[in-house]
Amino acid sequence: MKRTGPRPPATTIIPCRRRRQRHPTAALATAAALALCVGAALAAPAAAQSATARPHHTRAVLRDAARQDSPTGTGSGAAFCNSYGGLSTSGDSLDDVYPCANPNIKDPFGYQCVEYSARFESVVYGLGGVTGPGADVVDQLNANDNVPIASPGTGVLPVPGDVVSMWGAGQNSDGHTGVVSAVSVNASGTGTITYLDENGSLASNGDSVGYDTIYVNNWTWSVSWSAPYAYNQFDFTEQGSAPAALPTIVVRSGSTLLAKNGVTGSWVTEAGGLTSATKILAYDDMIGYIEDNSSGVPTLWAKQGLNGTWYDEYGPVNAAVFTDTGNIVVRSGSTLLAKNGVTGTWVTEAGGLTSATKILAVGDMIGYIEDNSSGVPTLWAKQGLNGTWYDEYGPVNAAIFAD
Repeated sequence: MKRTGPRPPATTIIPCRRRRQRHPTAALATAAALALCVGAALAAPAAAQSATARPHHTRAVLRDAARQDSPTGTGSGAAFCNSYGGLSTSGDSLDDVYPCANPNIKDPFGYQCVEYSARFESVVYGLGGVTGPGADVVDQLNANDNVPIASPGTGVLPVPGDVVSMWGAGQNSDGHTGVVSAVSVNASGTGTITYLDENGSLASNGDSVGYDTIYVNNWTWSVSWSAPYAYNQFDFTEQGSAPAALPTIVVRSGSTLLAKNGVTGSWVTEAGGLTSATKILAYDDMIGYIEDNSSGVPTLWAKQGLNGTWYDEYGPVNAAVFTDTGNIVVRSGSTLLAKNGVTGTWVTEAGGLTSATKILAVGDMIGYIEDNSSGVPTLWAKQGLNGTWYDEYGPVNAAIFAD
């Protein structure tokens, strides 16, 4: 997915499928009380939003403005918005599809927030049949075009190019929709999801800002808007593709640990005071090293991201492995321990190991090679920190776990 704008996308994981139950439509006294999307008065600059929402038009208007299928490709490019107030104040876009400034945009693709999601689907994926309201867009894509969808959960996140719908019990029943443009959520399930939209947060002149934020805390999603737009229920399509992550380069230069993202990235000084005996580790955006502390205890230090916080993970540590799922596996003397993420909780996995024990890990699989009671070098393996150990094979002289 090609994106323009000031906020760089981050790499995340694609979830398993989990379909939500259909949400009920709230009974409203009059059609005028229905609002298709959310609008917000924005006093601060777009980069630091703190908005409150206001309602707009009715579902009856939406029926009148239901979009018709449009030819694939129509609606792309910045010039499309010339007839609809110009570009949003942020000027952001994804795959050359731009949110327009007019929060009450109405064109062959749809109306208000639904218009941008519907136009993106038509331009990028060649799909039609989205009529809204915002809360129903994802369900409609699933029902009409068999687009796979998912709901938030532990480790369950969208990627750029996925369409998101949101709603909430007791909130405005029409909800909101947009297209995910960036995801920055750490291994503990905390961070943000940026999505492009129309008729979401509004600038002081009433124009659509063009993007909004979903906040993720311990894998629970929320928005910053107050009632009746305090949406806390979400689903999203599984159509996009995660941006390619730049490989991390980690080096020890004398006593200094440095790291950078990609061959053209800028070096970041990560730590000092290292020695020739220091072991360095890295996987994805997790980096670490084993170095004696002031008491002479070999200690594992780890951090998430080049600019993250260093954590004193464990000591003594004789060997360690990082995995692509954020697992950290260590041997401390005769004990094998593992945890997920730099702030996770250590789990004791096995005992009775020796200095000759080889430890292995990839994804959520961990293992080790150790002589059994008959003196036969045996491979033991398990799936998950709390999984069951299996006596895989013996004798084993060498082993590799691979994705």
